[in-house]
Amino acid sequence: MGDKSNSKIIYLVLILSGLVLMSAYGGFQKKCGASISCVCGDEINASRTLGSTDSLTGCNNMTILTVNASNVILDCAGNTLGGNYSGKGTGSGPNAYMGIGLLTPTSTTLDPKNITIQNCIIEGVAVGIERQGGALPSNITIKNNTIRHLTSVIDRTVTGISLAGFDDLIIVDNQIYNLSCSTCTAANANTLAGIFTVLNADNDYIRNMTIDRNTFSNFS
Repeated sequence: MGDKSNSKIIYLVLILSGLVLMSAYGGFQKKCGASISCVCGDEINASRTLGSTDSLTGCNNMTILTVNASNVILDCAGNTLGGNYSGKGTGSGPNAYMGIGLLTPTSTTLDPKNITIQNCIIEGVAVGIERQGGALPSNITIKNNTIRHLTSVIDRTVTGISLAGFDDLIIVDNQIYNLSCSTCTAANANTLAGIFTVLNADNDYIRNMTIDRNTFSNFS
């Protein structure tokens, strides 16, 4: 009887250990924000100031955080969103090797408004911040972030901030540096860019944009 009880205890411990590992690698916890800590691969759907309980470094080949709601202030408070970039591919899919994505590619009904991303250090990915798809965002503020040490080993794109189509965008007081794209495809217009904005084939628009006091250095 004792052996069966011990076996059950060991089994439960193994299950709990697996759940902890899944959470740590973004495979279990999918939503974060407010009082819920964020881990690699999460969607943040409520305002949050990052702290010691958030685990957003060493993230493997994924979008580290996706903002998938309106009225969200993400204040990293000087904390790092760090990727462990070891593959290729910087498209708009769910494994896009970026720091922060605005919306998921399948979000076609959302109309995201009032999003602020501030005081973040983003590094070790190919794209720092990018609009991934969905409806056109409006009233977006990206300020006082450090985006650095971005690289693309095989694929074509290394970009600090990339947004196609928006209404009322403010990008101020960001530092973007140490972007490396030595093996990128030279024919691509946004192969290597600090800030990249474009109208795309869906007739998205750019309206009311302020870009000021950003610094750029060490692009290669």
